[in-house]
Amino acid sequence: MANQEDDDPLYEKVWFKRRYQRVMDTFILLLLLLLLSYRLFSHNNFTIPWIVAFICESWFTFTWIIILSTKWTPALTITHPDRLLQRVPELPQIDLFVATADPVLEPPIITANTVLSLLALDYPTNKLACYVSDDGCSPLTFYALLEASKFAKFWVPFCKKYKIQLRAPFGYFSSVATTNSEHSPEFKQEWSRMKDMYDNLSRKIQDVTRKQIPLQLDDGEFTVFSNTERRNHPTIIKVISENKDGVSDGLPHLIYVSREKKPHQTHNYKAGAMNVLTRVSGLMTNAPFMLNVDCDMFVNNPKIVLHALSILMDSQKGEEVAFIQCFQQFYDGIKNDPFGNQWVAAFEVFFSNLNEALSFLFSRTNAFHRRNVIYGLYPEEIEIGRKDHALDWKTNFHNGSSPSDCIEAAIKVAGCEYECGTWWGEKIGWVYGSIVEDVPTGLSIHRRGWRSECCTPDPIAFTGCAPRGLLSTMVQQKRWATGLTEVFFGKHSPIMGMIFGKIQFRAGLSYSWLANWGLRSVFEVCYALLPPYCIITDTSIFPKGPGLWIPIALFVIYSVHTLLEYLKIGLSIRYWWNNQRMTIITTTTAWFIGFLSAMLKLAGISDNVFEITEKELSSSDADGNDGDAGRFTFDESPVFVVGTTILLVQLGAMLIRFLRLEPSHSENGCGIGEFISSTYVVVCYFPVQELPPVDLLVTTADPVLESPIITVNTVLSLLALDYPANKLACYVSDDGCSPVTFYALVEASKFAKFWVPFCKKHSLQVRAPFRYFSDVTINNNQHSLQFKQEWLRVKEMYDNLSQKIEEVIHKTIPLQLDGEFAVFSDTEQRNHPSIVKVILENKEGRFDGLSHLIYVSREKRPQYHHNYKAGAMNVLTRVSGLMSNAPFMLNVDCDMVVNNPKIVLHALCIFMDSQKGKDVAFVQCFQQFYDGIKDDPFGNQWVAAFEYIIRGMAGLQGPFYGGTNTFHRRNTIYGLYPHEIETGIKGKLEEDILIQQFGSSKEFINSAAHVLGGSAYSANEITPSNFIEAATQVANCEYECDTFWGKKLGWLYGSISEDVPTGLNIQRKGWRSECCTPDPIAFKGCAPRGLLSTVIQQKRWGSGLTVVFFGKHSPLVCMLFGKVQFRAGLSYFWLTNWGLRAAFLVSYVALIAYCMIANTSIFPQGLVLWIAISVFVIYNIHTLLEYLTIGLSIRHWWNNQRMCVMRTTSAWFIGFLSAMLKLSRISDTLFEITEKEHSASGADGNNADAGRFTFDESPVFVVGTTILLVHLTAMLIMFLRLQPNPFGNGCGVGEFICSTYLVLCYWPYLKGLFSRGKYGIPLSTIFMSSVFALVFVHFCRSNII
Repeated sequence: MANQEDDDPLYEKVWFKRRYQRVMDTFILLLLLLLLSYRLFSHNNFTIPWIVAFICESWFTFTWIIILSTKWTPALTITHPDRLLQRVPELPQIDLFVATADPVLEPPIITANTVLSLLALDYPTNKLACYVSDDGCSPLTFYALLEASKFAKFWVPFCKKYKIQLRAPFGYFSSVATTNSEHSPEFKQEWSRMKDMYDNLSRKIQDVTRKQIPLQLDDGEFTVFSNTERRNHPTIIKVISENKDGVSDGLPHLIYVSREKKPHQTHNYKAGAMNVLTRVSGLMTNAPFMLNVDCDMFVNNPKIVLHALSILMDSQKGEEVAFIQCFQQFYDGIKNDPFGNQWVAAFEVFFSNLNEALSFLFSRTNAFHRRNVIYGLYPEEIEIGRKDHALDWKTNFHNGSSPSDCIEAAIKVAGCEYECGTWWGEKIGWVYGSIVEDVPTGLSIHRRGWRSECCTPDPIAFTGCAPRGLLSTMVQQKRWATGLTEVFFGKHSPIMGMIFGKIQFRAGLSYSWLANWGLRSVFEVCYALLPPYCIITDTSIFPKGPGLWIPIALFVIYSVHTLLEYLKIGLSIRYWWNNQRMTIITTTTAWFIGFLSAMLKLAGISDNVFEITEKELSSSDADGNDGDAGRFTFDESPVFVVGTTILLVQLGAMLIRFLRLEPSHSENGCGIGEFISSTYVVVCYFPVQELPPVDLLVTTADPVLESPIITVNTVLSLLALDYPANKLACYVSDDGCSPVTFYALVEASKFAKFWVPFCKKHSLQVRAPFRYFSDVTINNNQHSLQFKQEWLRVKEMYDNLSQKIEEVIHKTIPLQLDGEFAVFSDTEQRNHPSIVKVILENKEGRFDGLSHLIYVSREKRPQYHHNYKAGAMNVLTRVSGLMSNAPFMLNVDCDMVVNNPKIVLHALCIFMDSQKGKDVAFVQCFQQFYDGIKDDPFGNQWVAAFEYIIRGMAGLQGPFYGGTNTFHRRNTIYGLYPHEIETGIKGKLEEDILIQQFGSSKEFINSAAHVLGGSAYSANEITPSNFIEAATQVANCEYECDTFWGKKLGWLYGSISEDVPTGLNIQRKGWRSECCTPDPIAFKGCAPRGLLSTVIQQKRWGSGLTVVFFGKHSPLVCMLFGKVQFRAGLSYFWLTNWGLRAAFLVSYVALIAYCMIANTSIFPQGLVLWIAISVFVIYNIHTLLEYLTIGLSIRHWWNNQRMCVMRTTSAWFIGFLSAMLKLSRISDTLFEITEKEHSASGADGNNADAGRFTFDESPVFVVGTTILLVHLTAMLIMFLRLQPNPFGNGCGVGEFICSTYLVLCYWPYLKGLFSRGKYGIPLSTIFMSSVFALVFVHFCRSNII
């Protein structure tokens, strides 16, 4: 049994027979051959375009044959590292190579993370040595490695103790939180300590990189850098860390290498650097195996060395394997790969097929090499017996010698002139002659007869940093095409390897496919230009009649076949299209320029320049939230000239065709085939931008006044928005800390799994279920039977949901406070800890799933001020910033349901407009109401005000922020100015400054820095449940202490009308706002349905606006010291002086009564009286016509005029007095919640109280009743002629008309004087008002002038 185990292979290869793919690939080949045959045997189409098309299609057919050959027999390599550990008594040494070249394009913090992940490999540390090649000779890189080596003393043991998988610290801390209950207290403590240490390391490196802390080059280890230039310096080799004791649990060797460079010497790019590392490591450690990685390729599987050795040390098949290649995958790839540079499908469908007997190609990074192969050994020489040190892998040259003992010799072999007259770069080491050193090096190895293997463990071995912009992608693709073209036409050509070497035929074909990328671009460009040529000249390249179906069938079948390949490996349709599109763009632009560059070099006209691809350090979740993520950005590179030319040619040809300007031919004119081809190229050059994530913020505060069933309907309507579900996250703030609200949301989340698909399937407009089922019946014959059945099923489910919630509200069924509800057991409405619950989580990131749904109840304690709704909004902003950090936010009140499911798209059309959208801070949607009572008896529907006033403000600097139905830019809420988007915010992203502004949470500081820096990680990849602990922290009472929250950031404090000062603070920075009024209207809410609710709301507004008017956020201050425009400031004056206006109107009303009692006058006598009468009449006619113009009734107009007088002289006046008391610090204002009622749409006349005035003992009614009694008394005194004799002009008709008008406005109060119950004014109010009225009459009588 033991012998059988010894005979088991260390790795196995499994072949797959993909019959379907073979059939489809073969069928595509037959169609290509059929098209070529048609061209050959066509009797009348041998024109120049026809011949060019034939040549191009012949090349495409040849390319497809190569692809077909490569894909024919895919294989998977399975390794058994457990067998390796049992069989090998002592593991061999491994040298680890890391290459970096530019500290700007490749930041030192990235290199440091790569090195730390390598030092923490699951392998005996005395068997590892890490060499870092710095081709930029940067003291910053050396400093970063020096500091990283200190951190490694703690990081490596931590990783191995807790078996951490992801061993690059920035990636680990970005994706892992300690909120999991299975984590022990010891782990949490160590995790926090390591996180603090890494943050400190990162900050130190960033400070030095940004030159905020100067690096001293005149002392210590850094002296050697004092007189160096990037391309002119001596060799620098530093042993940073040395495992002198050879302990297996210590730290590996860490050596810094910067090879000598002189201006007159050719340095051969990365190949030269790798050869220097090979020689230096050969002196210092001389390990038989080497791993080379780029500076951004982090270890994702810490056992990868064991997996690779399982192949290299297999006794049966491993001896002929020269190198092991691991796939390149990326941790920060943008969702759906908009730039086609993540290569997921290419590695899975194409490159993995090279893992058959063909051998896998060397792709410059993530590769394990035999040192003796790099030194030029042939496979048969192992058997012959070359036993000289490194050429025999079993022998180690140094046997425990110290790397520091070999520095002098290492400096010599890293010198410029060392390679002169040697075989380095020709027959030994990495091969020179191309800026893509990997392909000729791999070809050189394979032509000697060696094989290679692909290693794909689970989890994947390495993850790297993908180019995150179009320019970086084009630079990379151009470099590849240039280098590959040099290889194709050079002495290391795959054809030469097949003819004069030992490269197998099919392996040579695969290399030919790779090496002819540049040549392929020539045929692609020619073929792309043929259709517009044919359109312009009215000729054709495609067959007519039935023959046209050959290219159409070829195009359709190829597209469907590749789409199915993408879907099979779990990629989206959008991903497939992006890759198809970018294949066309990169081939006809970057590859074509690369081909021309290579031709110029081969012709001896010019030389190539090695352009480094920029690496960016982003969190493991970073993708779509970056302002430029997925967007195409351009510069003056020649690459874009080619693409723009092709696009303009296509558009010009299509315009000529549309205007019929092409010459006419009787035969063989341009047909539909050419037009379709040209259109396809234009579509490929028309990139579609990825939609950004949006966070949805809902606020509720009282489960009695704001029934949970109303909140549930609002949330359900938001979850059903016509927007990708993986781009949305809904946060509900419950300031009442009610288990009933939480219960309602939990039950609603279950119903949402049926409601959301139902809405989207049938394209419903109204997506709040109670509104939809109130408005829609299924008796209409146009509804199908299937729809009726679904409608009834969903309605029954909603009725059941509504019943369950109502039963809990009315306590018919008691709510058990256990399980998820246990946190509510010891809570009070104004005294409880923070509660954050993830109710729904779209973990798979499905666009057709359900959005995240998070319940938030911030901490409240009696000794803290909670700043009303503004405080709740700031907590939601911070919590959402941690969990999803979307660049845009929508905030709605709990009763504002979605009426237009496409409203997010409408708002983003404003934000993302390239010309005018950049300076828009927020987009305000009108408030309209679904349950407004007919003719608006309480004047609270604001139809005319929105139509005239708000639209008027929209024509200035934009409408004011209305507190709900508003889309915001997150960076604006974080205090950003418009100009800082363009110029940047350098200096503001320092950790100390961010802590002072945003608070002490490091997780939130990280997310805020991303937002302010122009990027943000996305909701697509983040798991909100990982951030519950951090979210709980930022929702605590004390978090905002001594920060900028409520002062300069977020929603501003100091007023119970938080919306107006917040909007003013934004616009004073220079931002604009816009009004969004799609058809149908975006949101509909619940209007106050009674007089009491109306006056409570109006009183709150009057009080809050008065505080703003007299405070530091006054419109006057914003105009004088900010950037609020003059007319916009005037409109804000109109808004904020509602309370002050009440003081003047009450005085004016009292003055009229005084004149009637005292028999004096304020209006002119005689003909001059017509001035006042004309003002009154013309104003009323004008406003009436405005109402009639927008379709409102005369009754609606009168109700609004009447209520304008009543609310100004009562609710606003009380609010004004309340604000004055607050400003005088005599008392504070109280935030009173407006009651929301759950009623069906259109319910007005059925309610007995609808439109009727009901009263209580509120002080608001005392003011109104007093005014009415005063005027009734004045009219009675005048009627009974009890006035004193006039002194001069006595009271006239003007005063009487005004008093009469006021009594008419207060007619509901007059009726209330004689009614009983809730329709009557309480006796206590009448008594109090009578006293005030008598005091006023006495005052008037005793102060007669």
